[in-house]
Amino acid sequence: MFGWAGCLKQRLQLKWRDVLGAEIRADGSVCLVELREENGWQVGRRILLPPAAEGKDNAWQARRIAARLEEEGLQEIPLVLLADKKEVKDYLLSVPPGLKGGEQREAAYWELDARLGEMGLDMDDYAVVMCPLAQSTSLWGGVVRRDYLLAWQEAFGQAGVILADIWVAPTAAGGGSVLAGDMGTIKIQGMEIACEQLPEQLPLTEMKGALCAAVSFLQSASGAGTGGGGLVKRTAMQDRWNWPLISAFVVGLVAFLTCAVIGWDSWMLYAARHENWSAQQEMVHMASAQNKMKLLERMREETAGKEKRLQELSAKNISWYSVLVHLGSRTVEGVWLDRLEFEGRDKLRLAGRAASYEAVAGFLQAFEEDKDFFPQGPVLESSGDAEKQSPAQDGTIVFQMSIAL
Repeated sequence: MFGWAGCLKQRLQLKWRDVLGAEIRADGSVCLVELREENGWQVGRRILLPPAAEGKDNAWQARRIAARLEEEGLQEIPLVLLADKKEVKDYLLSVPPGLKGGEQREAAYWELDARLGEMGLDMDDYAVVMCPLAQSTSLWGGVVRRDYLLAWQEAFGQAGVILADIWVAPTAAGGGSVLAGDMGTIKIQGMEIACEQLPEQLPLTEMKGALCAAVSFLQSASGAGTGGGGLVKRTAMQDRWNWPLISAFVVGLVAFLTCAVIGWDSWMLYAARHENWSAQQEMVHMASAQNKMKLLERMREETAGKEKRLQELSAKNISWYSVLVHLGSRTVEGVWLDRLEFEGRDKLRLAGRAASYEAVAGFLQAFEEDKDFFPQGPVLESSGDAEKQSPAQDGTIVFQMSIAL
């Protein structure tokens, strides 16, 4: 698992805090080494069981180991068994250059299958483990009979021992360099481990196999190991979850999501309120504009009504001013008007005096030429000497005429 999911898994899994490395030697003796994490990894209890008599099988060895672990109070610690070097067949596998990851392992697998085929062995009868080697482009591959693995799994299961894995290392005998360090430390496969003064009955060289198996297992569990591989692959045993941390993570995630939902709801509520307020303001503006429009419409209607009434009043009345102005523009020399009156709404009567009949004719011709204002022309109703009508007149001509408007 890679990326953020792998990082999350590593943080949520419990690190191995205690592990037992076990090596069963050819003479039947058993070396047990405890690794525990207390401010860094350090070697804990070291146990050496004496050689076994002839004819003792795996079940007997498992019961003996279980009894000693119970005696030491270590029965709850998982155990990593180093595979017997006689059961391990290991090879240095060359792979074509340019291959990476799964392609490289697949090429090495088929090469290992071919080598077993040359020996007349079936790949299905063996458990396979491969790992890269430090400072090498080749892969190391090791195989162990499945019957061997099943026998030890069954034996430890019946004895009540927690078997974490059966380990095989590149040197097949649990190799790996163990170097003495400073200040009571040893360095194995690049990992520094605190170690107190070793007892004389268990020198460093005798605990090397079991110690390498435990260290390689821990390095492989953290994804940084190159010291072999496990054959049982009990992933369920390795996946130990840190439930307090997971609980805290879940609570934090729930709290975060709750705050996010509440924040989102609050924001949506604020947005809805702001939108509602904006809508109300817009409605107020619209209502104000509508009122203004209604007022303008009412004023327009009132104005139109007044104009209509004014037109009606104007239609009923005669525009005296315009008539008088127009009559003034139709003056003729030698003609004087004495009286002007309207008869009804569309007829105008004029009475006056003229110096001669030629002046009267000129006055009538002036009205006849004004077809725009007087389309029907003037009508001369009477004319005669003024002396006949009134002796006081001075010889002028009196006339009366009418004009249709």
